[in-house]
Amino acid sequence: MNHDNAVAKCKILLVDDDREFRKSVEILLSRNNYDVVSAEGVGQALQVMQENNFDLLITDLKMTDGSGMDLLSKARIINPDLAVIIQTAYGSISGAVEAMRQGRTIISPSRSKMKSS
Repeated sequence: MNHDNAVAKCKILLVDDDREFRKSVEILLSRNNYDVVSAEGVGQALQVMQENNFDLLITDLKMTDGSGMDLLSKARIINPDLAVIIQTAYGSISGAVEAMRQGRTIISPSRSKMKSS
């Protein structure tokens, strides 16, 4: 029996307006047997979420068409049980607290996106 087919893949929605970063993470996750769909911003992510059911949302905090917090609020309406990781180089304690209040959310600093001073 092939165990790969017996276990459903975790379906991940990856949202980031940085195309190179998004593609790199998508390749990494796909190579590790995750089913990954990517979106370049909040609007596209919400459209994809209306058409698909995801287990995990990984999103950037700051994007050109909105914020990861905006996406989190709207994603909770579509799928209240969705696990969320918000990655950012611009994190704050108040932002982390607000995300945690919305449940099942992790704020993760993104070292690859941090700008050197």
